[in-house]
Amino acid sequence: MLFDAWSEAVPGFQPGLDLESLAHRERLALVDCNQFYVSCERLFRPELRRVPVVVLSNNDGCVIARSLEAREMGIEMGVPWFQVRARYGVHAPIAFSSNYTLYEALSERVMASLRSFGHGLEVYSIDEAFVQLPSEQPWEIQAEALSTRVERWTGIPVGVGIGSTKSLAKVASWLAKRRYKRPWYALQDMAELAEVPVDALWGIGPRHAIRLRERSVKSAADFVQLDPVWVRKQMTVQGLRLYLELQGIVCHPMQANGRRRRQIRHARSLARDESCLRRLKTWLAGFVAQAAVKLRGQDCIAGKLGVYLISNRFRQEGGYEQSPQVFINSRLEPASSYTPDLLKAAHRLLEQLYRPGQAYKKIGVLLQDLVPRQEASLNWLWPRPESERVLMTTVDAVNSSLGHQALFYACQLGAGRYSRQENRSPHYLTRWDELPVIAKR
Repeated sequence: MLFDAWSEAVPGFQPGLDLESLAHRERLALVDCNQFYVSCERLFRPELRRVPVVVLSNNDGCVIARSLEAREMGIEMGVPWFQVRARYGVHAPIAFSSNYTLYEALSERVMASLRSFGHGLEVYSIDEAFVQLPSEQPWEIQAEALSTRVERWTGIPVGVGIGSTKSLAKVASWLAKRRYKRPWYALQDMAELAEVPVDALWGIGPRHAIRLRERSVKSAADFVQLDPVWVRKQMTVQGLRLYLELQGIVCHPMQANGRRRRQIRHARSLARDESCLRRLKTWLAGFVAQAAVKLRGQDCIAGKLGVYLISNRFRQEGGYEQSPQVFINSRLEPASSYTPDLLKAAHRLLEQLYRPGQAYKKIGVLLQDLVPRQEASLNWLWPRPESERVLMTTVDAVNSSLGHQALFYACQLGAGRYSRQENRSPHYLTRWDELPVIAKR
């Protein structure tokens, strides 16, 4: 059983192979943007650098990002904004509505500055990336170079954690921020795992944390002392990979070309309850179009499409009820990244979910079964004309050059705003009419 667990968890494991021989001899750096959403907002508002700042979720509902000053005030992640305002009154932090267009644009600049080093790079999330470091230079020099260049080129401060595996790099990043208050840190000794709480480990959720604490596992050092058979049985292969990576065994190798998404979701809560099918179709069309751009951006096609339609669970009066079915999907025949095909499929599913007179609070689309376009099997029954790819490439290029929705589909017209964003900052980097203006004295 143990051999099966090793072969399942460790890439390249073979019979008779010593696990220690698979230990990573080079170093990985996890580059993590500090309070990324807040840093993006402060970049164009430097007077807010030492002021408590929070960023709110869609429709200005809950706090999803906090500056250090806001954290020190006792503001928790996920707390409703109206409660913060009621508690702090005029002393409440400066609040920004989420501006994902701005955050994605700045994320691309951060990743471009990291690529300029010429090392292996894996973009892990909008504000995190793994960088493979060469062994010729001391880690202190490389960490400082990464941190300095990103902040100098983009204005976004970052932290750097260095370890021999991705999980150890995550641990080093945690130690740098939480223990040593430093911009970068490299894990020097495995004994330092005793300083890391088990629930701070990468991939340890609340349920596993409770189960581990019941076994008196309080730190990362305690975790690596467990029986690997128990870890595999109780925490699946993902838990076993974490267990091995904390001991220097590579289970998550670098993917230098970045991680291809397995699915693409675009869903939003609405500012008000909506029961009009026409407006729901219009909003859904916009979400499908944006998801399709991301799909083509990674040169993939989707084999399945799903639609969310969720009613307001807090509203029961007036005959409104929770929807009996909130998600439905179907296969795309053939698989496609052609937006008109995706729009037709999405609207057909929306009509199946929709109930006349029902008010809905959330709507969205999910693209699944993604495969690279070049690897997709040819289907002679439904050949894809080259004109479709050329048209989509042209539309995406125009929108990228002239701004979001310079070209759009007629079914996107007429619904108005679907969300409330009273405190949204301008799209400083993506819209000509919202560029920063330098005032003349």
